[in-house]
Amino acid sequence: TAVLLKKNIQPLFIRAGKNPVCQGDNIAFSITKTQGASYKWTYSGTGTTINNDTLNAININFSNTATGGSLIVNAKYPADSTWTLDITVGTPVAQPSIITAGKNPVCRGDNNITYSVTNDATLAYNWTYSGTAATISNGNTNAINVNYGSSATNGTLTVTASKSGCSNSNTATVTVNAPPAKPSAITAHKNPVCQGE
Repeated sequence: TAVLLKKNIQPLFIRAGKNPVCQGDNIAFSITKTQGASYKWTYSGTGTTINNDTLNAININFSNTATGGSLIVNAKYPADSTWTLDITVGTPVAQPSIITAGKNPVCRGDNNITYSVTNDATLAYNWTYSGTAATISNGNTNAINVNYGSSATNGTLTVTASKSGCSNSNTATVTVNAPPAKPSAITAHKNPVCQGE
């Protein structure tokens, strides 16, 4: 009589909604579901709560004291197979300082308008602008230049500081005005004039 042997399941990888993570995060993790398999998730770090730890997809709450560790899923069908993901847990990042603007409001066509926040060499920076027709230079530093095109619109300038899976941001509202109309031709009461007049 032939006997059919079922092979152990070896998940290809653990999918992480985010890694590194930050203390205070609630992050989803999963592996591909196999019909008939049972699952068990464990985490070697501290300060975490695993939700739905017997399913193929879980959520982990990382408390404000959570530490890094190894996330392990055991899949049984019928024998055990495991997969591990090392997770880095960072501490929250302080909000960047108020954005200092070289000029605000600005005018369409203005170039090299400076914006900056206090620099922290341990952080990575990223700047975005919600309006249109604005070009950001040096957008991965604490200080940037922005060129506003002829069709630039109002928007929100956002700077995000990040480190080890944690981030925080600050914003500034930018008003973009149309340039004033060119003055009319200069009317002279007399031209040429005489010395002494």
